[in-house]
Amino acid sequence: MPDSRVILAHESHVPAILFSADGSELVSAGMDRMVRVWSISSGDLVREWPAHTKSVNALAMTPDGTMLVTGSTDGTVALWETGSYECVRRLSGHKKTVAALAVSRDGTMVASGSYDRSVVIWSLHDGTEESRLGPHGGNVTSVAFAARDTILLASGLGDDIIRWGLVSAEPLPPLTGHRVAVSSLALSPNGATLASAGNEGTVRLWDTQTWACVEERDIGGSGTHPLAWHPDGETLAVGAERKVVIWRGRPAMPSVWDIPSKGVYGLAFSPDGAWLAASSADKRVRLSRQ
Repeated sequence: MPDSRVILAHESHVPAILFSADGSELVSAGMDRMVRVWSISSGDLVREWPAHTKSVNALAMTPDGTMLVTGSTDGTVALWETGSYECVRRLSGHKKTVAALAVSRDGTMVASGSYDRSVVIWSLHDGTEESRLGPHGGNVTSVAFAARDTILLASGLGDDIIRWGLVSAEPLPPLTGHRVAVSSLALSPNGATLASAGNEGTVRLWDTQTWACVEERDIGGSGTHPLAWHPDGETLAVGAERKVVIWRGRPAMPSVWDIPSKGVYGLAFSPDGAWLAASSADKRVRLSRQ
């Protein structure tokens, strides 16, 4: 198998990607309204369908790999059974673009973040709206569950990372230090560290026990700054214009994967850590063996 692969995945930008739970397939979401599933071993298209009436901006999957969740500019969230990729349910509750999704670690809830400045927590069992959090200071572009699913984190337009307690549905003190906007959030595999990427060009690492910032790293470029953790819990990748920066080891040593596209929108490591995938503005998904 080659050490790299380029897939012409969509007819427009590719905002999001993720690997299947067993790592055999890659799912891509396009501004062309399509969701496509690709074989990692062959690079072939396995399945495709028009998932929404407008751009598909966000993807998430349950920990057991049985359900795919998509979010769209049409304001809806859709649930798909991964065996058949048939739609199980569509969730309507946002007034504007759904730009961010996160599934809880126990697989019972999905959080959707929207340009309507709200975050909605939905039950994956029956699709009911369990709580609505907000308003955020601006468009919500990233959400994450933390502290064993007791805290919901959200970021976007605005330089703070907002925290809500899910039991009380009340705001907790925000995480401060970024400037302008916090485009991406990602929890390490064991949940002990939160990575956040700010539009000022830095990544901050937060201890999720104390919520103190323990490290700040320079990205060295502008962009939407998607984040992805390697399964080892120490290697972290961040996207920037025309590159992906990868920090490995302790102390963290950066390396650069050059991407011949201005916008890098999605990043994902395969479950076994063998592949890093990046999706971009040039309609392509690139895979690099790690």
